[in-house]
Amino acid sequence: MNFIRFYTLLGVLSAGLGFSALSAKEDFVIEETESNELQALEHHAHEHSHKHEHALAPIGVMGSHIHEKGEWMFSYRYMTMSMEQNYDGTDVVGSQSFISAPGAGQRYVIAPTSMQTQMHVFGGMVGVTDQLTLSIMVPYLIKDMSHIRFDGVTFDTHSEGIGDLKLGGMYKLFDQNHQTLHVNFGLSVPTGSIAKSDSTPNAPPPLGNTVTTERRLPYPMQLGSGSVDLLPGITYLGQNGKLSWGSQVSGVLRTHENSEDYTLGHEFHGTGWLAYEWLEWLSSSMRIRGKIWGDISGRDSAVLVPTPMMNTRPASLVVPTADPERRSGERIDLSWGLRLLVPGGFLEGHSIAMEAGLPVYQNLDGPQLGGEWFATAGWQWAF
Repeated sequence: MNFIRFYTLLGVLSAGLGFSALSAKEDFVIEETESNELQALEHHAHEHSHKHEHALAPIGVMGSHIHEKGEWMFSYRYMTMSMEQNYDGTDVVGSQSFISAPGAGQRYVIAPTSMQTQMHVFGGMVGVTDQLTLSIMVPYLIKDMSHIRFDGVTFDTHSEGIGDLKLGGMYKLFDQNHQTLHVNFGLSVPTGSIAKSDSTPNAPPPLGNTVTTERRLPYPMQLGSGSVDLLPGITYLGQNGKLSWGSQVSGVLRTHENSEDYTLGHEFHGTGWLAYEWLEWLSSSMRIRGKIWGDISGRDSAVLVPTPMMNTRPASLVVPTADPERRSGERIDLSWGLRLLVPGGFLEGHSIAMEAGLPVYQNLDGPQLGGEWFATAGWQWAF
């Protein structure tokens, strides 16, 4: 039922955007004069490039546009997300409602209290033909999570490194009346570690609080999926004068169990946006995004119990982040963005953009940390 509600919402959104596009009037007219045809053609090329840049999707949308044959684009994005409260369903729950001393009645003995994720993404795209564009993205992730134990002891864990490499492409299906439609395809290659570890407290009072042991971190703190994942999608773009819009539906489909005997849940994403060009060099955007993701299948046996007195207790009974049956959820976000374009000169083709937003709806199979806010800033250079 969650998937039905999600795709119904996406269908309404995409249909609305498409109807607006089909009813838009064409107003991209470039005047030419017989006395200077070459100048008119150069002016047309400049206008095409300028409109193309402002028709780009918000910086947080990946795989949103096709490049012409021989055109290259390099990009860098900095992405960050903050998570600060635990949810069970749509309700915020305090940590003391689901942790307790071993045997005292609650399911867990440790609760996550916050998580900060940072990602540096380096990308490249090239137009192989006017219809086909290929892309590569290399992410570097930094993750920090804070915890509280049933006895009040707090501790932090950290992981960082290269994430999963993304190899992808886009193929244009339709390009008419300032509207385009293309399919997205790609693979996520498991270059990110799924064996990151850090020091965690080893024993509660009266044994002491300073004893720590290096242990495998739970699933949210790992850097990759450990599996080859399929990245299908479809993207629609439209433009009418200074107004542009678009929508995209995409997914992450896991193809096999990883080397640690588990498989992350499938993911399904949908987004739609509107953008407006206020000045030749400035545009803004507003976007809605929905996401659904599933539970983990299987279990990493190396996610160990963090106290000697519970060596025989399953890891899922210690902290929710190690529980593969508490990882699914659905979320809807709203975000706002800006794009600054260099319209001419030796920096022509460069643009910088930013986008920030927050969840407006979360329904999590908790207890599970929910999102508080997220932001993306980036640079793009097309030539």
